[in-house]
Amino acid sequence: MHCEQTLVAQPDNRCVGSRSETASRRDIFYLDPHSLTRYCVACELARRLPEFNIIGRALVEEFFASGESRLEKAAVAILYVRADRLRQHPNGDAGEYNVPSALNTLEQLAPSLPRVLLSEIEVPEDIVKAFDQRVRGYMP
Repeated sequence: MHCEQTLVAQPDNRCVGSRSETASRRDIFYLDPHSLTRYCVACELARRLPEFNIIGRALVEEFFASGESRLEKAAVAILYVRADRLRQHPNGDAGEYNVPSALNTLEQLAPSLPRVLLSEIEVPEDIVKAFDQRVRGYMP
């Protein structure tokens, strides 16, 4: 089971987990199934964007399983794409993390939430498919 990380940048640019003074800030949800990169990228986002709450989770389903009510009002959801995760797996395993499935889930449950992909790869066909799924940005 994965836990939520709400990260806030401190004046000395340290990244700390916090639940205080976060109510007045808008949220950025960051999705990455690997805890090390999730923590590192979320800390950097918190440092560079101190006016936002950065909430990291492994899977999009975790937002909904926990009853996350702030998702619809969030500024953006950023999904991290590893080279081996962009395409649907041949066996269609629902338990396997894949970006098309995560985008479909976000579309169904939070249709107005802007979605951005932060990717390790740049395959033009995959980028076009992502934009067909209403992704608003693609950062290589």
